[in-house]
Amino acid sequence: RRPCGQVARVAVHCQRRGVTTQTLPRPDRQAPAVAAHGAAVAALRSSTVGVLGLGPLGLQLARTLASLGAHRLVLDDAASVAHDDVGIGGYRLGDVGRPRPVSAAGVLADSLLTSTAVSPGVLDGHDPGTLAAAVIVTHERIDPACTWRLVAQGVPHLVVTWGNGWLEVGPGVVPGRTACLRCVDLHRADDHVPPARGRHVGNGAEDPVLAVTGAGLAAARTLELFAPGPSTRGLARTTTLTLPDLAPTVEYWPVHPACGCA
Repeated sequence: RRPCGQVARVAVHCQRRGVTTQTLPRPDRQAPAVAAHGAAVAALRSSTVGVLGLGPLGLQLARTLASLGAHRLVLDDAASVAHDDVGIGGYRLGDVGRPRPVSAAGVLADSLLTSTAVSPGVLDGHDPGTLAAAVIVTHERIDPACTWRLVAQGVPHLVVTWGNGWLEVGPGVVPGRTACLRCVDLHRADDHVPPARGRHVGNGAEDPVLAVTGAGLAAARTLELFAPGPSTRGLARTTTLTLPDLAPTVEYWPVHPACGCA
């Protein structure tokens, strides 16, 4: 460990060489964030969370939530395990052709703190009112009507969408407090961006790099649903990652006056 004077000289030396230095955050400044994270994990450990969309990203997300001690995970996907799903997330070659929820439950069977339930549909067959939160992992765009039952029953939820070479995490929706998915589409329509069409859960082959990165980011954003702060601006944001550098683009979405979700 260098004395403070040596650290200062190293920083000056780096600047002379054209190297950008960054001051690390002081531990005392991080204390509120660490406390909020701990409160969110504690809430997760007594909660039931639905995961809809169990491709490699969705399964890796479920495993991450289980490792954090989620009390119960409700697993749902209408698709079967494909060859492209094997490896990342935990699916094995013997799972190919089996329903994703059944195989995902098998992958999570060794979790000591988490129980799983295979649902005929987090949105269509399972009562959303029993969920403390839900995460929807979808290919391309999702129809806002698919999340309306969650909004109507007051279930906080996160939407994760992915496409060819890109991934979008968010928005995180706390019904009555933040913008919903329909709000986002209405804002995009105001900017002449075509609205979402159809529901496409679990279609296509996911990029392994985006799947791993997206699962970690989605887990962090899921925890935010359990410990929202006094300001909700950060909840209803979308973070877009694109290959190859994964440089993030962040957009914030207010409630749209024409939606009526609030």
